[in-house]
Formats: sequence, C-alpha cells, structure tokens
Amino acid sequence: MNHDHRSESGIVLLELLIAMTLIVGSITVAHAIYSKLVMKAVQLEQSHAVWVQQKNQHEMTFYLNRLKSQQSQNSAQSKR
Repeated sequence: MNHDHRSESGIVLLELLIAMTLIVGSITVAHAIYSKLVMKAVQLEQSHAVWVQQKNQHEMTFYLNRLKSQQSQNSAQSKR
C-alpha cells in the first residue's frame, strides 16, 4: 500500500511538472508575441512621425515660396 501511494504521488508530481512546464512555455510564447507587437507599434509610430515631419516640411516650403513670391510681386509693384 505504501508503494502504491508513492507511485501515485510520483505521478501527480510528474503531472504537475508537465502542467507547469506547459504554462511557462505558453507564457514565454505569449511574451514573445507581445514583444513583437510592441516593436511593430513603435515602428509604426516612428514611421508616422517621419511622415508628419515630411508633410510639415513640404507645407513650410510651400508657404515660404508663396511668401517669397508675394514679396517679389509687392516689390515689383512698389517700383512702378
């Protein structure tokens, strides 16, 4: 009877070890997936920031050219 109890305890401990290993493995996989998603989110934010900066630069260039054009027109009109 004592031998049966030890055998059952050993099986239960082995099952617990397997279950814990599966849980830890699942957590590790979930963490790896989460890390990749966070990395993608950061890359998207950086890409968006670059896009916004380029758009702002194009707008600034457009308005500066427009301002220069108006100034040269005003200068030409004042010379008349």
